[in-house]
Amino acid sequence: MPARALLAGLAAAQLQSGIDLIARLEDDAWTATVPPLAASTVGAHFRHVFDHVDALLAGLHGGIVDYDQRARDPRIEQDRTHALAHARRLGERLRDLGDGDGPVRVLQDSGERGTRAVADSTWARELQFVVAHTVHHHALIALLLRIQGVAVDASFGVAPSTLRHLAAQLQCAR
Repeated sequence: MPARALLAGLAAAQLQSGIDLIARLEDDAWTATVPPLAASTVGAHFRHVFDHVDALLAGLHGGIVDYDQRARDPRIEQDRTHALAHARRLGERLRDLGDGDGPVRVLQDSGERGTRAVADSTWARELQFVVAHTVHHHALIALLLRIQGVAVDASFGVAPSTLRHLAAQLQCAR
């Protein structure tokens, strides 16, 4: 299977794991903060993930991805049902990406006023980034929910390679 299609499927699968969790959450867990540990809510972390997927997909036509130009839609952070619908649309778009790879330019704010860093990349590499970024934020989401007393599957927010490693260790221990 071509890398882009494989990685788009992996990105869609990560989104689906988030969708499954969002669907079973209560609204208060979505918007709760856990001071002093974190000021961000579960909804804010999911919104941040969706913004990165949106930025990647927005770059498909022009060949330029700008992760700094995000919608930051507060409705996603505050309305779990709206977030769920948005995530499902993103998952469909990822599944429809198909194969093929090619160059893409990635823009990033350099911290210097008016200066943007530009890097050459590929669609497959940017899909890898989005998957890793999603897993990272899923781990933070799992932590925030567990602190609130919400049960989260032990595999949520754990990289696929780590899950395979842990499974192999269990096999060896038997």
